[in-house]
Amino acid sequence: MPTPLRSLVAALLAALVLPSCLAFRYEGEEVYVRHDAERDTLELALLYRGVHASGTEVDWTGESLEIESYAKATPGDVDSAARIVEAIAGGRRYFVFYDWPFLLDLDSPKLSEPLEDPDEEVMRQAAAEFADNIRVDRARLFVDDDGKLGIAQHVTMTNARLGLERLNAGLNRLLLTNRGALLGAEGEGKVEIGDLSRATLEQWVARAERGEPWIVLDGGTIEVHVPLSPAELARVVEGMVVATAAENREAAGFYVPFLRALTELTHQDGVLVARFAPKGDGWLAFEFERPNWEAQPELLELLRERDVEISAMSLEQARAFAREQ
Repeated sequence: MPTPLRSLVAALLAALVLPSCLAFRYEGEEVYVRHDAERDTLELALLYRGVHASGTEVDWTGESLEIESYAKATPGDVDSAARIVEAIAGGRRYFVFYDWPFLLDLDSPKLSEPLEDPDEEVMRQAAAEFADNIRVDRARLFVDDDGKLGIAQHVTMTNARLGLERLNAGLNRLLLTNRGALLGAEGEGKVEIGDLSRATLEQWVARAERGEPWIVLDGGTIEVHVPLSPAELARVVEGMVVATAAENREAAGFYVPFLRALTELTHQDGVLVARFAPKGDGWLAFEFERPNWEAQPELLELLRERDVEISAMSLEQARAFAREQ
């Protein structure tokens, strides 16, 4: 069963205007984050290694998060991946953070199409406003020294504090809109989020009613604030440690980068605060590995057939391209 922390994020993000699945897979991803308080910008440097097309079926091993195998990508899967990857190289604002639902396609037509449901329309408008200040400064496809396809992107969010305010407001609006489902109101099916208690979910709703933030920028430090009871916090930590110690590669691949980047964890007045401070170079670094996703050649071969521009670069050169000013 997913732990409360991951279920929380998934439940919130899945309700936003997001693609329904990942267009490509990768063997590893590096995500670098840097906040410039003076210019009020948030920079992202993204590096995907061993990029290949996604198969459409998954063979799960029982109830665990471990995956036995993936189906081989079909020609249609490869074509879909090629179209998205080529668009990314052309500047499409398509970003992946580990996997769905941490996936944004800010140039999706859905963001400009009004929705009939008033609450969903409010969320669509908030997502569109959030996207307004996000740009891709540069992007490049490359082949590394091992002959594997990669993608490097540099992204900037201007007016970062305003963008973050909009994101927090959107999360609060989402919670308030769905309070009935969260709390199991009469006539509504209750949404189960991990093992969180009703008391904790009530704290989430109360926090949203007060308009308090969930993500905070403090200079170059990023803070995440989540109401949790001490017992629930213990279960979150247990889930991370057990998954890592048991070598559950799928779960550990999600948790370990955050644990490595974590600089401080506090729990006061019922609220968990996780702080992520940058290293000496000013960048926060998250490095995800996907050991079950082994690069296949079909996507690279199709891109070459279509004469898509692909550079020859070492990973160090690609990393510098993504991170340079």
